[in-house]
Amino acid sequence: MKQRTFILIAIALIPTILFSQETIVKPIQFSLIPYIGTNGLNSRKTINNFSFNLFAGVAKGVDGFEISPLINIDTEFVNGAQIAGLVNLNGGNITGSQVAGLANINDGDGDAAMVAGVINIINGKAEAVQVTGAVNFVGQEFEGVQIAGIINFVNNNADAIQLSGWANGVNGNMNGFELAGFGNYTSAKHTGWQLAGFGNFATEVEGTQVAGFINVAGKVKGVQLGVINICDSLDGLPIGVFSFVAQNGYSVIELSGSENMLAALSLKMGVRAFYNIYSVGFQPLATSFRYGGGIGFGSRIDLTNALAVELEAQSWHFNTAGSFFEYYNELQQFKMLMNWRLAKHFTLYAGPT
Repeated sequence: MKQRTFILIAIALIPTILFSQETIVKPIQFSLIPYIGTNGLNSRKTINNFSFNLFAGVAKGVDGFEISPLINIDTEFVNGAQIAGLVNLNGGNITGSQVAGLANINDGDGDAAMVAGVINIINGKAEAVQVTGAVNFVGQEFEGVQIAGIINFVNNNADAIQLSGWANGVNGNMNGFELAGFGNYTSAKHTGWQLAGFGNFATEVEGTQVAGFINVAGKVKGVQLGVINICDSLDGLPIGVFSFVAQNGYSVIELSGSENMLAALSLKMGVRAFYNIYSVGFQPLATSFRYGGGIGFGSRIDLTNALAVELEAQSWHFNTAGSFFEYYNELQQFKMLMNWRLAKHFTLYAGPT
């Protein structure tokens, strides 16, 4: 009876002996695949200083150097360097560097330099440099540099430089520099530069937006440079073909006449310091009926509440018959106009052109 009891207790203790969570530190380990190597069933509780995994290997962590032609797996941390032909997979924090042909994936925080063929992931906060052919991702606060062939994304605040072939995104405040082939997006405040081939988008901007097509923001303190610029309020300059400032912008509808156009209707939009001008007009009293359109820009200088000076440059195209572009009839104008405000929505102006 006693012998039988001893055997049962021994059998019950075998899993505890084999799978104890007591940490083991080994200077060197070699694995073919997980658990088939020098650490055997103790692999998940072993920290290795040097680790070589022929196909794949698993360890509690690496404190030194780990290399594999295919896959490295560490369940709790990496402190040092990892090189894998395919994937480095880390269930905890990373301090050091990772190089992988396919992906570097970390479930904790990171203080690292990472290079991957397809994707780098740090799910926690990070101070890092990430370089990849496709995607870089950080799940919490980020400070550092991201360079990606397709997209860089930080799911929190960032103090960073982001360079991508397609898009950069920050789901929080961004302080730094963004350059993208297509677009940049900041969900909160962006302080610094946004440069994009197509568009920049931010809730608030303190700095400069430069886009090949469109800039969109809420509150802007700085410069928007693009074909189309749109914002709620602006303390600075919008420079483009079309600029709209919703709250404190400059929007004027103007009816004018001159020796070239008996009647012209113009729309001025932007801010007082720099606005765009769009005009159409006609001249029925010429030798033949003349009509045309013009585009330009100007700047308004307020002298008093009722008196202002406007300096404007505009290019007109005229036509007398047939297609609008049948003949090349161009007029370049420079205007210096004096404005007298007679009522809230009515101003009289005159000046040489």
